[in-house]
Amino acid sequence: LGDVYKRQLSAFLMGIWVGRWIHATFPLRKIHESIQFGVVLMMIGITSFISTQLIPRTPQLVVWLNLRVFNNAEDVQFGTALIVAFAVMLIPSIFMGIAFPLASQARARLVQKFGQPVGDTLGLNTLGSILGSLCAGFIIVPALGLQGGMVFAACLALGYALMVLVSVALHRSRFQGLAVSAVLGAALGLLILGPSSAPRWDLEELATFWHDRLQIYSDVPKMVEERQNSSTELLYYREGQSSTVAVVDRITKARD
Repeated sequence: LGDVYKRQLSAFLMGIWVGRWIHATFPLRKIHESIQFGVVLMMIGITSFISTQLIPRTPQLVVWLNLRVFNNAEDVQFGTALIVAFAVMLIPSIFMGIAFPLASQARARLVQKFGQPVGDTLGLNTLGSILGSLCAGFIIVPALGLQGGMVFAACLALGYALMVLVSVALHRSRFQGLAVSAVLGAALGLLILGPSSAPRWDLEELATFWHDRLQIYSDVPKMVEERQNSSTELLYYREGQSSTVAVVDRITKARD
């Protein structure tokens, strides 16, 4: 599935562009930017979490698309890899694209100067991209793993969305301190419990998928027979900064 993951960048960039186009074409001027921003952040978290649950199903999706679209059971086609990458990455990326102009509008409401709000938002966005990539590669993925890091990012967006929406709702409330404390506690709980409570990926299935021998999976009776006559054991699995390494021992059972 290496080709699938390489093409996720194109899906991400396309989603960012589509999100900004949607915001520019269909602006919701009657709804305050803070409410829009909180809802968009929540959708980023929800759809990102759903994407993490789609990744273990990509092998089956690859086989099905290759057979239906290209009638090919030999290896993963370029179009199949592109479609799968878009299926996993596009929707969260669209909401991310909507979030940037909303943040710029919210900043413009505070700073009544020409050009400065966009410059501030763009600068913070660039700084966040740099710090995010460094933290993801050197801290989050080594500490939590690839799935745990993705779920952590989704929970971070959900926690931030919760803080924004509750802050807007309680803007004139007497219980701001208590409410903010409760929201911060809930957000912190999401960050701590989210990565550990999400359904775990089947690493053995992901590690043993042969992207250049799809005929094994397209012939269902043969695949069932092979699984019955063999067993696999995941001996080693490690996710690094630039690659993922898995060592699998395949044992063929003796036939009568």
